[in-house]
Amino acid sequence: MPLTEATHFSDVCRLQCLSGKKRTPKTLLVAASRAAKQLVGYFCGYTTKRQVVGKYELDQSANSMSLLEETLKKDSGSRQLSRVTNRMLSDLQCRGMLRPATEEMNLAANSVAHDNMNAEFIRTFMTQSFPGRRYLERLEWELKQESKQGTWMHLPAFRTLSIHSNCALTPHAAAYGFRGRDPSVYYLSPWEFCMFVQVVKLWPPEHPANKEVTLTQWTDAGLAYYEEHKSDDPPAELTPGLHWKVIEPRDNIHRKNYITYPSEGTALQYFRHEWVMMLQARPFVPQPSGTPMPDKKHTVEERARLLSVYLRPWVLFRCHASTHVPHLTDLNTVRHWNQIMRDAVRKRCKTTQVTPQRISYRDSWKQYLRGHIVSWHSAKIISNFLAKTCAYSSQAPDVEEPEVDSKKLEKMPALSISLPTLHNCLQEMSQAVRLGETGAMTQIRKDVQGGCILADQLWNLKDLQKRHFERNFILRGHVDASPDDEEADEEDNTAAASKRAKKGRTSVTVGIATRIETEDWVTALQRELQREKKRIGAQQLQILRMILRRCWQEAREIRSSMINTTEDEPIRHMIQGLPGAGKSELIKWICRAFEEVFGFQHGVHYVCLASQNTMASLINGFTNHSWGGVPVSKAQHEQWKNTNWNTPQVSPLFEKNQHMRWILMDEGSTTSAEVFGIIESNVTRSTRATGTWKLRPGSRNEERPFGGCNLLFFVDWWQLPPVLSTDLKSTPFPEKAASPMVQKAMTFFWNRSIHSFTGMTELTHSYRQELDPWFSEFLRQCRHGQLSWTMYCFFHGFPTRMPGSWMPTEDGLGKLLCNNKECQKLWDSEWFRLLQNFVSFEEMKALECEICKATRAERCRVRQSDQNDTRHAQPPFSEAPYVVPYNLPKYFAQQLRALQFAQNAQPPQQLLWIVARDMPFLGSIKQLRGAELAKREAQWLQKHDQATNGIMGFFPATLNEPVRFTATQSREFKIFKNTRGVLVNWELHPVDLALLQGEQSQEMILKQTPRKLYVQIPGATWKYSKALPTGVYPLKPVFRPWHLDKAGNNRIRRFGFQLVPDFSGTAHSYVGYTLKAALADCLSWDTTPTRDHMLRSYCTLSRTCTAKTLLVMQPFAPMLFRQGELPGPHLMMEYWHGRLADEDVKAAWQKAEAAQDRAKTRLEDVHWPCSVCQNDLDPSHYGVSPKFDTRFLSHYWRRIMVPGEWRMCMNCKGKLRDTKISIVNKYNEYECRACHRELTEDHFSPERLEIWKKQKNYNEILCLECTPRWERKWWEKRADKHSYTCSVCEQALPRTAYSTEGFADQSAIICMECNRAHLVKLKKLDQQKFDCSGPCRRKQLSHHEFTSATILDRHVKKWLCKTCQFPKCEMCHVASDEPVQFGPAAKEAMQKTTNYERKWICDWCLYPPCGGCGLQRTRHQKKKSVQFALWFCQKCWSKKPEKTKQLHPPCSGCGVKKDVLEQRAQPFWEDSDEELCYSKGNHAYRAWRCSACWRKTSIQEPEGKEA
Repeated sequence: MPLTEATHFSDVCRLQCLSGKKRTPKTLLVAASRAAKQLVGYFCGYTTKRQVVGKYELDQSANSMSLLEETLKKDSGSRQLSRVTNRMLSDLQCRGMLRPATEEMNLAANSVAHDNMNAEFIRTFMTQSFPGRRYLERLEWELKQESKQGTWMHLPAFRTLSIHSNCALTPHAAAYGFRGRDPSVYYLSPWEFCMFVQVVKLWPPEHPANKEVTLTQWTDAGLAYYEEHKSDDPPAELTPGLHWKVIEPRDNIHRKNYITYPSEGTALQYFRHEWVMMLQARPFVPQPSGTPMPDKKHTVEERARLLSVYLRPWVLFRCHASTHVPHLTDLNTVRHWNQIMRDAVRKRCKTTQVTPQRISYRDSWKQYLRGHIVSWHSAKIISNFLAKTCAYSSQAPDVEEPEVDSKKLEKMPALSISLPTLHNCLQEMSQAVRLGETGAMTQIRKDVQGGCILADQLWNLKDLQKRHFERNFILRGHVDASPDDEEADEEDNTAAASKRAKKGRTSVTVGIATRIETEDWVTALQRELQREKKRIGAQQLQILRMILRRCWQEAREIRSSMINTTEDEPIRHMIQGLPGAGKSELIKWICRAFEEVFGFQHGVHYVCLASQNTMASLINGFTNHSWGGVPVSKAQHEQWKNTNWNTPQVSPLFEKNQHMRWILMDEGSTTSAEVFGIIESNVTRSTRATGTWKLRPGSRNEERPFGGCNLLFFVDWWQLPPVLSTDLKSTPFPEKAASPMVQKAMTFFWNRSIHSFTGMTELTHSYRQELDPWFSEFLRQCRHGQLSWTMYCFFHGFPTRMPGSWMPTEDGLGKLLCNNKECQKLWDSEWFRLLQNFVSFEEMKALECEICKATRAERCRVRQSDQNDTRHAQPPFSEAPYVVPYNLPKYFAQQLRALQFAQNAQPPQQLLWIVARDMPFLGSIKQLRGAELAKREAQWLQKHDQATNGIMGFFPATLNEPVRFTATQSREFKIFKNTRGVLVNWELHPVDLALLQGEQSQEMILKQTPRKLYVQIPGATWKYSKALPTGVYPLKPVFRPWHLDKAGNNRIRRFGFQLVPDFSGTAHSYVGYTLKAALADCLSWDTTPTRDHMLRSYCTLSRTCTAKTLLVMQPFAPMLFRQGELPGPHLMMEYWHGRLADEDVKAAWQKAEAAQDRAKTRLEDVHWPCSVCQNDLDPSHYGVSPKFDTRFLSHYWRRIMVPGEWRMCMNCKGKLRDTKISIVNKYNEYECRACHRELTEDHFSPERLEIWKKQKNYNEILCLECTPRWERKWWEKRADKHSYTCSVCEQALPRTAYSTEGFADQSAIICMECNRAHLVKLKKLDQQKFDCSGPCRRKQLSHHEFTSATILDRHVKKWLCKTCQFPKCEMCHVASDEPVQFGPAAKEAMQKTTNYERKWICDWCLYPPCGGCGLQRTRHQKKKSVQFALWFCQKCWSKKPEKTKQLHPPCSGCGVKKDVLEQRAQPFWEDSDEELCYSKGNHAYRAWRCSACWRKTSIQEPEGKEA
């Protein structure tokens, strides 16, 4: 738009754009062109495309729409539109790329190596590099020099140039900092300076770089010098300022758009003649290069520092600094701006005399933003910069630092922590779990805290401190290592490494075996195992022969040069086995067969893989990641993506797979779908197509899985799944679509085709637990989630219905191992008779034989805390590992047990505490100092080793202590994470060595970190060096970074040993191990278990061979192993056994997930069988308080858990006492449901007790002490059936006709009516009117509208009329028999509205009685979920109903029809599934009666209730 009078706002603009030269057509045209260029910025894209190309793009986009058809069904309409649009656009840009020859020619002709987009668009802007790191380095240098005296001006050294020199490196920081006070550049920030100014190098006048206009001129001496030496070879050197000088802009008639540097002092004399600031007509676009950007990994202070350096103007000359443009080192100074502005008005402000308020980049930057930005343009730049970098985050990976040498150890300060302080830190760990942000503790936090408290109870620190021996200890275990020994160790390691490097790969030779040789080898193997008293199972032998047959077939094809000519598929077999079923032994036998029969070599012809290093070391194999090329970090993942698989000769996997035929994968449950898919893809890609079994014969290059290699997948699906990745046994129908790699891996396991497994074998016999059949059956039931109550009680030591030697059988009945007839008689009838006579189980158990008693004691594997059980402190459990679910209890137990280990050693050992060093290096914690830092360091030392990169805060070191590595130390010596060892020696620091000379106490804290710890690896045959024994590894301390928060904003560098005592660990650290003995924790019995808890606990319990070597430290949840089959493992086995068809897999998964949602695992939802009536009843039938009651757990434990299988519900107890069959004369005593005391009849209300007996409802019995006071008085009145004569009206009236005050004087009792008449006459109430305070809101009522009890109440403002006290039911319209309360909340709601209506429903309508017998509901049966619903009591529900021909017949009394809720008739104690309810007797056709009919036949309440 041209600039004219019509388009110009003269009243606003002050630049007078229409006057003088600014109005010429040329200037207007230039301005319009410049504005258009800055508005557009750049132009890109294809200008035209032919229709053929467009049609091709649309076809490609339409073909991909069919792939979205299945996934779009579950999405909403808007979601479908969004996904289809995004897919279409991505296909048009990516898949629809078809370039004609002209376009290809254009891309090739205009190609630039450093600019990939050069041929795609025309640039209309220029860029300039913004070196932010140079500014930050200048700031660091200035801060170092600010404490020194004098003025420091760090300038780049000037270069003496010749006439042919062409080197010019721009000094960005100096060029900006010494720009002077010229208004054009003074208020520009470094970012703006990069936009508007270009620092240009000045050359001598005759230099070839001066193409058009030169900005320099010769000095007199320089011109003479140049004329004299211009022909020299080499050329003479020229100095700026001496031989030439810059032409000032005012003296330059050809160019004036530049600014020279100031000439203050002699320091800038050379600099100002070497560089100038060239002003740009069009701004540059700053391009950050090597510039640290503010992101989330920086603290607030660091981000403010970066922003201040980049976006605030500053100078390097103190004389150039001002209020708004400070010196670079003053950017963190917060100034008194109000004082400065006030002094500026008075013209007495001197910026150099302003005293700073405080030092902080954050506060200074905040102050700068709040009204002190130098220009509007700077504010806009800051806004755009923050908008761009606010979401920027770059998480740098943690780089492990090298080991620390002895010289650095000498310089570290000594620790000042005392032994009591260390003990206090250990004691605080049991309370280390704090409340969450909301104030509520989650279930995991409760479990973690419970584990810490349990460890403190088992190995109490105070008790261990009391056991300190009075004897003095002498330092043992120290080894002096001279520098010569260290050099010798390094030379030995270097020589061994070079020897291994020179060792080449041996020649590849494969033996050709025959069937006769393979059978002879199998026979020899069986004989060898028999000599070793071992055996090979039938299933194992079958698998071994199948493998040998396949090897023989491949060898025959190789010998006849007919490789891959048959249609036989390579073996891809899944071997599923129980823990201890011999999977590891089978792998060893297979490897022996490969090497001894066929001459295979590991890593060449076959390979053994496992998911972790410790698992791989057990089978002498590799990890999945290292061998299969699976990326671990993001960098490795990007490298894997960019791998050129078209050139396999350069790929390491290609070399590995040249002769690879067998892949054995162990511990398959811990292999994720991502890892499995990547290994399969890598092996297939890296296998050559010719001379292998990669391609199927007769197909069009159809590839086999794993490149035609044979696969043996050893797995136990009932083991721990992979962490933070897709489990192979999880549902193949996820809600969110998985990646193609994961989908392919899941299809391999959940599809029976030529692209998956060719077969599956399940090893069902466990050799590990065959010594203990009962324990094997216990683990089997736990594995399948079907633990019986009998096994649960045996394991916990609770009473059982069977004698102690009972063994379950296949028929489900069981048998007694003792074969004692007396024990059989006890099982059949005697114990039940004694139970009915209330004989304790201790007396019943005493009747067992000795075999039953001993077997029962062996099967009790849960520590009895209430019986002072000390089995955990006795062999074999005193040194057994303690397996726990979480890391913090593990860390706490490790330290306590290490102290106990040192005390129990023979002789007792000295314990040395090695305290780790924490040094904050990133985040707000870097600013901590003094007491605050010491406090935080004490808290950091309490964190477990998994949170601190494997380094313990307090490491207890004692001789012969079992230890475990927390990180891989040496792949050469096979020392991986979780490798076990024994601490045999150490090399202390000279400071500690001097302090520990002589006799010392048992516990000592080292002042310095030891130089080395020597760990003996059991079974090792290597020698680290000549000076060390066999299998001893010297471990050195290292620095390892860790962070406090998940985002990594606060990072700490810890110095210590990556080693922990092997007294405790999580279930993951013992996967694949068989333990000689184990202490286990399966969480507390009051925890609500999940299926994850079930799987983890099963893995923990199955680590030992017998029940004798296992001890569980606390009772576990009753429903922990009663949650049914785990859907993943169960459906996987059902599918591969052929019992589940392909089309039924999805329905089976949906049914399993629905059953999991309905699972009732909470304590209050568990139904327990009564030993007398054999009914499964909820806890309320056993006298357990509700869940919200604080006594719930204590009642539950005492009333349900402790009695075991001989628990008895309160109804059965009451019936047995009423029938007087008790031999201990307790038939006249009843148990109160609140206090659980057995009291005689005089402790209960006689009338209520009679009603309870009549209804046989012993669950609701309450003694008088537990009955509320107002309820007790009311029942006392009802229970009193005597008549009392009123002293006024002389009428014989019941007790309910008298109030408490009228009945106080027994000599002159007065009924309420006489009291009322006296009060009406005394206060003349018949002449007054009263207002009702209830919902009717009636006013001016007479006293006859109120009851006598209301009249006798002195609070007139609270009076309620009879209509409000006895309202009518909204459903049956029958008035209440008892006064209905109208509380403060209802009155407050009534006051808020003018049309308030009170709605009240009686209990007869809200909770209808039993439709079969009219029994009213108890308090526990009045649940919100069954309001208004027809229900049946347990007696009516269990008996056979009287059927009618009509579906949902009407009431048999009044003929009313059922409503919707009543049609879903069900007992309150059953599930809400209609099919389940109707299937039990088909109650939809049975006769019933409504609540109104039962109400008419009910007993009428006595008069006088209004009292």
